[in-house]
Amino acid sequence: MAYDIYGDRLRRGYCEVHPDVAEEYPCSVCQGAQPDLIGLDDYEDMIRAHEEDMLNEYENERLLAEAENGRNMRDAND
Repeated sequence: MAYDIYGDRLRRGYCEVHPDVAEEYPCSVCQGAQPDLIGLDDYEDMIRAHEEDMLNEYENERLLAEAENGRNMRDAND
């Protein structure tokens, strides 16, 4: 005897994940629930954008550290 993922008896010819769908697993609902895959170009664009964000963040932190260091040096010389 087969059971669906909810522990109920599985009817023959029905999906074990979507027991109300009269299709065997994986049913059309299962297949439609899969996330869309992104293309390689989109992935490369995402990587480039992320790297640019990381470089901008690094540059901002570096500039802030230099400014703070400059203030500390001026305060030490006063």
